[in-house]
Amino acid sequence: MRRGFRLRGERGATLVEYALVLLVFLTLVFGIMEFGRVIFLYSALTNAAREGARYGIVPPHNAAAAAARAQEYARDAGLDSATIVVSFSGDTVTVRADYTADLLTGLFGASIPLQAESTMWLE
Repeated sequence: MRRGFRLRGERGATLVEYALVLLVFLTLVFGIMEFGRVIFLYSALTNAAREGARYGIVPPHNAAAAAARAQEYARDAGLDSATIVVSFSGDTVTVRADYTADLLTGLFGASIPLQAESTMWLE
């Protein structure tokens, strides 16, 4: 008997199967990495908006100082180009933060717009 008996052309089929499985596997891995990164950026943006709102509820209720605090928090998290808008309405302060997340791989598009908002009662 012959050991390692193979049909003619089977070696090429194995290589094609490996390439297809590798393509699906790498797409899955990079998709998980991109998803995790976007979730991290969204969480950091939400925390920046919350920090700005917390700073804005304390007297003397300065919108510029609240925006600066949120921008500082966003910058520390790596969101340098985040846009922060602070508004006072009656007894509340609302801080809205916008950021466009550029994707690293480009597999799922070029960028994703993220928006977070935090509203708190004035003290």
